[in-house]
Amino acid sequence: MLVTLRGATSTRLRDAYLEPFTDLAPRAELLADLRNAMVAGNVIRALTWHRALSAEGYEATGEFAMGPSAHVRQLLTAQPWACP
Repeated sequence: MLVTLRGATSTRLRDAYLEPFTDLAPRAELLADLRNAMVAGNVIRALTWHRALSAEGYEATGEFAMGPSAHVRQLLTAQPWACP
Protein backbone atom coordinates (compact mmCIF):
# COMPACT_ATOMS: atom_id res chain seq x y z
CA MET A 1 0.00 0.00 0.00
CA LEU A 2 2.96 2.31 0.49
CA VAL A 3 3.46 2.53 -3.26
CA THR A 4 -0.20 2.18 -4.18
CA LEU A 5 -1.28 5.12 -2.04
CA ARG A 6 1.63 7.34 -3.07
CA GLY A 7 0.23 10.73 -3.96
CA ALA A 8 -3.37 9.60 -3.50
CA THR A 9 -5.50 12.62 -2.67
CA SER A 10 -8.62 10.58 -2.01
CA THR A 11 -9.35 7.89 0.54
CA ARG A 12 -11.44 5.94 -1.99
CA LEU A 13 -8.58 3.65 -3.00
CA ARG A 14 -7.68 2.91 0.60
CA ASP A 15 -11.29 2.24 1.51
CA ALA A 16 -11.80 -0.01 -1.51
CA TYR A 17 -8.77 -2.05 -0.46
CA LEU A 18 -9.96 -2.41 3.14
CA GLU A 19 -13.61 -3.18 2.30
CA PRO A 20 -13.20 -6.98 1.82
CA PHE A 21 -11.60 -7.25 5.26
CA THR A 22 -14.41 -5.56 7.21
CA ASP A 23 -15.90 -8.94 8.07
CA LEU A 24 -12.65 -9.83 9.89
CA ALA A 25 -12.17 -6.66 11.94
CA PRO A 26 -13.87 -3.32 12.56
CA ARG A 27 -12.98 -0.55 10.10
CA ALA A 28 -11.20 1.47 12.81
CA GLU A 29 -8.95 -1.49 13.61
CA LEU A 30 -8.18 -2.03 9.92
CA LEU A 31 -7.24 1.64 9.55
CA ALA A 32 -4.93 1.42 12.58
CA ASP A 33 -3.31 -1.72 11.18
CA LEU A 34 -2.86 -0.06 7.80
CA ARG A 35 -1.25 3.00 9.42
CA ASN A 36 1.15 0.76 11.33
CA ALA A 37 2.00 -1.13 8.14
CA MET A 38 2.64 2.13 6.30
CA VAL A 39 4.98 3.35 9.06
CA ALA A 40 6.82 0.03 8.97
CA GLY A 41 6.94 0.28 5.17
CA ASN A 42 8.67 3.66 5.36
CA VAL A 43 11.25 2.27 7.80
CA ILE A 44 11.86 -0.77 5.61
CA ARG A 45 12.18 1.37 2.48
CA ALA A 46 14.67 3.69 4.20
CA LEU A 47 16.79 0.71 5.25
CA THR A 48 16.55 -0.84 1.78
CA TRP A 49 17.63 2.42 0.13
CA HIS A 50 20.49 2.77 2.59
CA ARG A 51 21.70 -0.76 1.93
CA ALA A 52 21.47 -0.34 -1.83
CA LEU A 53 23.29 2.99 -1.79
CA SER A 54 25.98 1.69 0.56
CA ALA A 55 27.16 -0.88 -1.97
CA GLU A 56 30.90 -0.80 -2.41
CA GLY A 57 32.00 1.48 -5.21
CA TYR A 58 28.61 3.12 -5.70
CA GLU A 59 28.17 6.84 -5.24
CA ALA A 60 24.56 8.01 -5.19
CA THR A 61 23.71 11.39 -6.64
CA GLY A 62 20.60 13.48 -7.12
CA GLU A 63 17.25 12.03 -6.08
CA PHE A 64 18.75 8.60 -5.43
CA ALA A 65 20.93 10.01 -2.67
CA MET A 66 17.80 11.35 -0.95
CA GLY A 67 15.99 7.97 -0.92
CA PRO A 68 16.71 6.93 2.67
CA SER A 69 16.20 10.37 4.20
CA ALA A 70 12.93 10.95 2.32
CA HIS A 71 11.37 7.93 4.00
CA VAL A 72 12.81 8.73 7.44
CA ARG A 73 11.54 12.34 7.19
CA GLN A 74 8.09 10.98 6.33
CA LEU A 75 7.98 9.39 9.79
CA LEU A 76 8.24 12.86 11.35
CA THR A 77 5.20 14.25 9.56
CA ALA A 78 1.62 14.41 10.77
CA GLN A 79 0.83 11.51 8.43
CA PRO A 80 3.79 9.11 8.67
CA TRP A 81 1.85 6.46 6.78
CA ALA A 82 1.80 8.57 3.62
CA CYS A 83 4.50 7.81 1.09
CA PRO A 84 6.93 10.55 0.07
